[in-house]
Order: sequence, then structure tokens, then C-alpha cells
Amino acid sequence: MSESEVKTQLVSQDRILPSVESVLAYLDIDPQAIKSIKQHQKRAHYIAMLNWLTKYSPQPDSSNLEQVKGYLEAFGHFCEMEDWERAHLLLQTHLNTPTNQILHDQLGTWGYYRELIDIYQRVLDKVSHQNNLIFLNGLGRAYCLLGMNEEAIAYYKRSLATTRESKDLQAEGKTLNNLGNVYYYKGDLNIATDYYHGSLNISRELDDRKLEAHNLGNLGNMSIYQGDWERAIKYLSQQLQIAQDIRDKQGEAKALGGLGNAYSQKGEYSQAIDYHKQELVIEKQISNRYEEGKTLGSMGMVYNLMKEYDMAINCLESSLKIARERGDRDAEGKAMMNLGNTYNFLGEHEKALSHHQQALNIAWEIRNHLDEAAALINLGETRIKLDQYSEAIESLKPALEIVREISYPYAEAYVLSNLAEAHYHLENQELALDYCNQSLAIATNLGIPLAQECQDLKEKLLRELL
Repeated sequence: MSESEVKTQLVSQDRILPSVESVLAYLDIDPQAIKSIKQHQKRAHYIAMLNWLTKYSPQPDSSNLEQVKGYLEAFGHFCEMEDWERAHLLLQTHLNTPTNQILHDQLGTWGYYRELIDIYQRVLDKVSHQNNLIFLNGLGRAYCLLGMNEEAIAYYKRSLATTRESKDLQAEGKTLNNLGNVYYYKGDLNIATDYYHGSLNISRELDDRKLEAHNLGNLGNMSIYQGDWERAIKYLSQQLQIAQDIRDKQGEAKALGGLGNAYSQKGEYSQAIDYHKQELVIEKQISNRYEEGKTLGSMGMVYNLMKEYDMAINCLESSLKIARERGDRDAEGKAMMNLGNTYNFLGEHEKALSHHQQALNIAWEIRNHLDEAAALINLGETRIKLDQYSEAIESLKPALEIVREISYPYAEAYVLSNLAEAHYHLENQELALDYCNQSLAIATNLGIPLAQECQDLKEKLLRELL
């Protein structure tokens, strides 16, 4: 291949890819030298790699994955040649995206987790110690976000052992944070909190502000699920300030989303929508479809609470569409669950029941205990609305076991309340009163509005029992 032929084949990249010339220089590849490679198979792989980098031209309206397909195919050829250094360097190519991320990080931002797993597994243990840690944590994160928690924990714990062996404190702090994340998604909130505090201590010791912000945000989210809104807002406001100080747009979006969730739980819905709208603007700017879908889901649920159901359905259908486009089963299950809640608000309980059952099936498929509990609770509540009280109890009892196992008092209070209501309608007043008292104690301790509902039901039950 002559130099003139290479130049005529270079693709003009006016989208997200850097120029081919710059990439070839970065990889230290001279097209002229390829033809002198004597080994036929090796030369064939190099020619194929060069063709993918120089000839592949994605359509302007193609998906993000199609835009970088030439790079991924070239990466595969480097792996076939066992040219691990160039394979790794190609993954580190900076793209012309709003976040200016390197290739493999950008794939994560776009939500291509299964593709990342294939990529990381090909180069794992073939690169330097530091890069191997990056890939171990990348595998953990990808598996975590796909709901494959045990696989994620295995890779994260392998990373943690490596960091402690090498006395790499900064890497240890990041891995502790990552382990906190996977236990959070798994629903083991106490274990997650311990990991976050361990990581937070290290981040402050090292003055690593980005890691500190991550941990503050995670602790804020823990506080939301534990029903401590004020503590959550304190943590999340600190996260937001740090993210803005260090100009971390993804961190800023996460903090805004956390604050939106906290204010929603507090019942301050307009404030919640304002935070989520700010979050959505940033996510669109940085092309983070995964987080965009989550934010639309959060906004939909807030609009439900505001009784703006048309707005809620628009947000939630958009969230479901994004999840399906990305093949994200976890996000799809959450969108289904949220739409089910909306149909309950509209009084369309049979349609709600169908959506919640689909959400439960997905939670079982991906082994997400937190989503499983939420789907079971929603099924129980919906069946109560349909006067299917025995069936409701069948959903609520396993939900109670899960929320107690994962120490989720906010959800536990609602499960107990629903069990009380179901048994009340079945005229099991004494059992209903027992569940009601348990729910009342937790709701009072959390300071949530459910406490008044429990008190009202308790008084009704006591009158009937006298």
C-alpha cells in the first residue's frame, strides 16, 4: 500500500473520532512498513486493522457504537496478534465527545456494558499492573450495572487484594467505593455504607476531591433509602459543591439527581423537578443515555406525585425506550415498575399489575434483590386495590423477608402497612393490628407521613376489637 493510497483512504472524521493520521501516529504504525511483514497471518491482521481505521465510514445518523466500530474491530485484530500494548493504547484514544473521554470510558458512559466486558476480558492480565486494575474495576462496574452482582463482587475483591498487596492507597480507595456501589445495587445497605466510609477516609487522607465527592453522594443515597432526608441533603450538597469546584460534569449531574430524589422523598416536588431538570440538561450535554433514562424515570415518578399524569407517562415511556435501545434489563425493569405505579394512580389497576409482573420477572432474571422487593411491594399494593387480598399477602411476605435482610426500614414500613391493610380486609384484625404496630414504630422513627396512616388504621382496628 503506497503512501498516496493511504491518504486517499483516510476517512474524514467530523464527528466523534480524531483524525486517522493522529491515531496511526499515536499507535506508532507506519502503513508502509506493513507490507514488509513476512509472516502472512500477522500481515493479514495488520492490513485488516488498517482497513478498519482508514476505510470504515459510519453513517451520520448511526448509533454511537457504530461510530466507533472501526476502532473496536481494529482492537480485535491487535488482540489476535497479541499486540497487547497497541490494543491497550487504542482503548485509551481520546474521542471528540462532550466529556472528551477515552474510548473504553466513553463506551461505559454510553451504556455498552456487554461490549466492555468482552473488551476487558480480552486484555485482562495482558497489560501492566496499573492498567490491569483499571480493567478489573471496569469489569466489576459493567457486571454491576447489568445486575450481575456476584460477578461484579468477584472482580472488585480481586482488585482490592491487588491494591492492598501493592500498597496503592488511592486505588484501594476507588475499589472500596466500587464495592460499596455493587452492594448498594445488591441491596446490602449496611455493607455498602461500611465500604463507602472506608473509601471516604482514604479520599480525605489523600485529598482526592473527586473520590470524596463520589463517596459523599453514595452516602447521601444511603441516607435517602434509610429515610434520613436532612442527612441526605447535607451529603449531596457537599457532593455538588465539590463537583462544581473541580468541574466534574458527571459528578455534578449525579449530585443534582440525588438532591432531586431527596426533595421528592421530603414531599417538596417542585424543588425535586427543578433539580432533575438541571441534571437532565447535563446528561444530554455529555451524551450519557444511561443516566438520562434514569433521570426521566425519576421525573416521571415526581410528576405522578404532583398528579400530572400525562407528563409522567411521557417521561416514563421515554425512559423505557432508552432502556430497550441500550438492552439494559435493569433500567427496563425500573421503567416498567414506574409505569405500573402511574397506571395505579390513574385507576388502571389491571394494566398496572401487568407492568409490575414484568418488572418482577426482570428482577428475578438479573438477580436484583432491591428491585425484586420493590416489584413485590407494588404487586401487593395493586392487588389490594383490586380486592385480591390473599394474593396481595403472597407478594408482600417475600418482600418483607427481602427488605429485612437488606436492612431497608423505609420499605419495611410500607410492606408492614400493606400487610396490615390486607389482613384488615380479610377480617384478621389481631394480625392486622400486629403488622400495623410494627409499621407505625418504624414510620414514626423515620418521621415519614405513613406514620399518620398507620395511626388511623390502628385506631380503627382497636375500635373493632373492643
